[in-house]
Amino acid sequence: METSQEARTQWHKQRKLAVGASESAAILGVDPWSSPLEVWARKTGRIVDDDLEDERMKWGHILEPVILGEFQERIGSGIAVSRHDQTNVVRHRNFPAIPMSCTPDAHGSDGRLIQIKTTSAFNSEAWKDGPPLHVQVQEQHEMAVCERELATVVALIGGQRLKFWDIERNDSFIEMLEEQCSAWWERFVMCDEQPPADDGDTKTIRMLEKLHPDDSGEEVILGDDFIEIDQQLQTIKESMKALRSEQKELENKLKGAIGAATFGILPSGISYSWKTQNRAGYTVADTKFRVLRRFSK
Repeated sequence: METSQEARTQWHKQRKLAVGASESAAILGVDPWSSPLEVWARKTGRIVDDDLEDERMKWGHILEPVILGEFQERIGSGIAVSRHDQTNVVRHRNFPAIPMSCTPDAHGSDGRLIQIKTTSAFNSEAWKDGPPLHVQVQEQHEMAVCERELATVVALIGGQRLKFWDIERNDSFIEMLEEQCSAWWERFVMCDEQPPADDGDTKTIRMLEKLHPDDSGEEVILGDDFIEIDQQLQTIKESMKALRSEQKELENKLKGAIGAATFGILPSGISYSWKTQNRAGYTVADTKFRVLRRFSK
């Protein structure tokens, strides 16, 4: 009999063989937490899933049975809900031609899929009008793989408020999603080609640092298109340098006008403060400095 660790290892191996439901939104560029680069790094073994799991995700898994039980309580006995075997990865019926898979959280006795989510109170605005776009993409992905017509998203928001929404199958979107996943898989995973890191998002920056934590001392010849990138980068740096210089000049004018005072009030009602602050000394000597801040009316 497999141990939980052995089952988890097998699950990870199965997930590597296709685009998972939680990854398709990243491939489409609409996932706020992940990127195509991260998905590619997982599938090609550059990183392992455990490298990306944090305490937030851990507590989400722990709370899933509790949330599902409360959902069952609220909808009554008309629909019986049951958890999906989390070691059972479901593949698209046209796999591997369509390299898509999923591991649903739960099922309803009426055939619906059930997706369980936890999110912090700070993220509640994103859920105000229903599941965020990346969650909706995930559910369309699961309905495509499991050949279902309906999914329900059950979300615990801020640890205090439970909400749920039904999402119906969208065949035209699913057709596009299947094409995108297949094309992406063929180009980047099968050909082992790194997706372009063409955005300045923090998640992409962190993934590049995780993929390449150290340098090898070798040289690589960059393509002609990087000549334009180099020129653009230098133009931006020069512009930023000029703007920083102009910023300091304007700030110095304000500081000179405020002088020994604490506040400077503009005729428009906007004010600036130039207060003295102290920085405690630990391994360095204590320092004292003043910070300029702007306040609107």
